[in-house]
Amino acid sequence: MQFQFQYQYNFQHHNTDDTSWSGVFQPVIPFKLPWKSVPTLITRTTIPYVTTPGADGPVVDVPGEGLRQLPGIDSQSAFGDVVSFGLFLPKLRSKGHTIGIGPAVSLPLSSNEATGSGKWEAGPAFVYVNTKTPSWQWGVLSYQ
Repeated sequence: MQFQFQYQYNFQHHNTDDTSWSGVFQPVIPFKLPWKSVPTLITRTTIPYVTTPGADGPVVDVPGEGLRQLPGIDSQSAFGDVVSFGLFLPKLRSKGHTIGIGPAVSLPLSSNEATGSGKWEAGPAFVYVNTKTPSWQWGVLSYQ
């Protein structure tokens, strides 16, 4: 079991002088299952808090007034959508390798439309971890 905290800071966000940042909490929790062939389920949930940059409004040609910049938006801060996945890890005959597959779900729990998609989403998740290499542990985690 582990609890990860991440802080991500982006400067010059999308070719602007504004910045964005996010704080992410990710609990990873394993569960023992009653099946010999698939003895473990690992879950990971991502709970983000996001600050988006502000944006200048578009420049438009107003008849009789010429070019004019419309009002922009201020930066927004709120929780983002929560993404969770569960990986079923089958028991393998080969030692030093771990694989897992399972569902991934995005929950539209954002409190602000600027920090979330507003949509329910679901797809597959996959993990491969190699612990056989001396003094290295490496792997691949993918979810859609």
